[in-house]
Amino acid sequence: MFGNSRKNKAQQQPAQAIPHVAAPSQGTVQANAQVKKLSRIAGVLAALAVAGAGFGASAVATTNATLSAAKADQQAVVVAKQSVKAGTKLTSDMIEMKNVPAAYRSAAATSDASAVVGKLAAVDLGQGEQLSASDFGGDESAQTLSVRIAADKVAVCVDVTAANGFSGELLVGDKVSVYNTKDMSEQGPSSAALAEDATVVSLGGASDNSSSSYATATLEVTPGQSREITAAKADGGVSLVLHPKVQAAKAAE
Repeated sequence: MFGNSRKNKAQQQPAQAIPHVAAPSQGTVQANAQVKKLSRIAGVLAALAVAGAGFGASAVATTNATLSAAKADQQAVVVAKQSVKAGTKLTSDMIEMKNVPAAYRSAAATSDASAVVGKLAAVDLGQGEQLSASDFGGDESAQTLSVRIAADKVAVCVDVTAANGFSGELLVGDKVSVYNTKDMSEQGPSSAALAEDATVVSLGGASDNSSSSYATATLEVTPGQSREITAAKADGGVSLVLHPKVQAAKAAE
């Protein structure tokens, strides 16, 4: 009887349920896939960083080797310490010695400062420019008019009298305006100037203001202004109007 009772109780007890494991959600799957993707990218970037570091080290080594070679092959040359205008007499404080790699030295550059000091610049020279004998036109006593005028200008000679051009009162370096005398007599001083900022480069053939007696003035003007002045001379002459020194100084700045 007891055996049957135990059997009946065992049959009456419900069977234990097997735990249910839920399938991973779609969000979890996507997150795992993203993690794996990021891991792969991180691995690629790490490999690239290692390769880049190797390339950078190689580039630095190559650059250092190039610089060392350049420094070992330096040559001294004379360079302009400042900008120098054509016609300027070069002094020692306008130049300096610089060491430059042989590959960058101009073939005509000089390393002898005495070859250029005291000479007159034949062309405009820029600061830091390597200097050569061909940049200069001789010493001041031997300077020709072609050396004194700028490369983009020309010289034109005009007659100077007390009536038309301050005879005996002009100085080399003065700035003048040039008018057609015929136009001035017909229209007055308001007529257009043939040249507004002509520079006096010589008086009576002299470039040093050594004489107050002269009959001509040589002016530095543009080629176009020169043609107009020459035509005006043939048509009735020209007249000069002197600029004040303050105005000339401001124009030069």
